[in-house]
Amino acid sequence: MSGNAVVRIVAALMTVAMLLTLSACGAQQDLNFYDAETVMINGRSVDDLPIQLNRENNAHIPLIGLLQALGFQIRWKSENTATVSIKEKEYIISVKDETVFRSDRTDNFNYLTPAPGNDYYFCEAAENDIIVDDDTARVFLGEAGVRCSVTVDYKKMTVSIETPDP
Repeated sequence: MSGNAVVRIVAALMTVAMLLTLSACGAQQDLNFYDAETVMINGRSVDDLPIQLNRENNAHIPLIGLLQALGFQIRWKSENTATVSIKEKEYIISVKDETVFRSDRTDNFNYLTPAPGNDYYFCEAAENDIIVDDDTARVFLGEAGVRCSVTVDYKKMTVSIETPDP
């Protein structure tokens, strides 16, 4: 067996173990989500980005809506597939498959896999969007070269997203 095959098998086993751990962690959390009353991006209020949050300060963010709110242009290729260019890299977003890959497939990595150390994971197709947890959105943007912080405050029902260098 080649070294590449061994690495893939180990990676697959680690992913399964992580997903089982995330499932167990998720069962202990308050999974009732509520609409955020205020969504702020880089200090400005955004009314057309429906984000939900829970008492554990987790947020469900529409990824395509977030990318558009940050000023990135989404180009639809079909009913379920779009592309977006971020920092001179093009990404293919498949709503149906709930995936984001670099268009050149140089790394063949789905950027919507659970973030390392993430204690909560969510990824679900919605109409013309993919709803992801705040850590997954932050990690994808970081991998794309956009520093991003997401602050969730359940008590104030607010979500603040900051990208110092969009």
